[in-house]
Amino acid sequence: SVESESIDYVIHAANYYQGPPGWTATGYIMRELGLGEVPSLQVNQECNGLMAALEVAIGQLTGIAGRKAALLTSASSWSTPLVDRWRSLGPQAVLSDAGAAMTVTSHGGFAEVLSLNGATLPGEEGWLRGAGSLLPPDRDANWFFDPVQRAVEYASASGRSMQEWLDAAGEQCRQLCLRSLDEAKLDAAELAKVIGFHLARYALAGSVADPLGLPLERTNWACGRSTGHAGPCDHLISIDRLMRTGELGPGDHALLVSWGGGWNTTAAVVKILHVPDWARGA
Repeated sequence: SVESESIDYVIHAANYYQGPPGWTATGYIMRELGLGEVPSLQVNQECNGLMAALEVAIGQLTGIAGRKAALLTSASSWSTPLVDRWRSLGPQAVLSDAGAAMTVTSHGGFAEVLSLNGATLPGEEGWLRGAGSLLPPDRDANWFFDPVQRAVEYASASGRSMQEWLDAAGEQCRQLCLRSLDEAKLDAAELAKVIGFHLARYALAGSVADPLGLPLERTNWACGRSTGHAGPCDHLISIDRLMRTGELGPGDHALLVSWGGGWNTTAAVVKILHVPDWARGA
């Protein structure tokens, strides 16, 4: 465990609406938790936010800053008429509300990050931007969340097919997974679990399991089918459940894979070192 006094860096992964424009949530979170006046950062990579935050935290812990413990947080709330949680993502997912947090330290902990790689596909950023203006909004409708419609608009405006985007994003994801596995000195077959987003069976299989030659049962699909897609919180929700059920245990390796609007993708390999007290029900 980590005492609050030991936290010397805070990163919040924002997802959709996180408060009024011009304001960031980190100060609010820190005040509510009684944390000190330590540096903080808000990451705006949508569903890739917590994995991007993990990459930043590792840099703070291993780099010249010499941090000892970073708190990473995220939250998703779709309880607004501007979002149709049942249909906004098409048939691949249902949106759910959740909050998640983890501490990343320079020593100790129940899991160790063996490798992490991230990349951006700048040529594909338009698929989640749509064809709308980038000038300041003139109405609340700019907060209307409909990524499928944005993709359709961008396809019409650019003359490109959505399959081009999916192929490019899928190949980048596959390459990042293979690179992270190689750096961790593992083959995909040695993974206990591949932890992706809480998606429909076909979507998780096509994006994560099939490219690695693994069965769907080796993923976190069973966790997500009753939970829904909570943006960047998905991976921690699944890890929590997999640790509590014993599906992940000491010596096991897991590959974490995420992506988000921009187009940003991250893949990391972690090794479970021991079962923490919270996973034993203590």
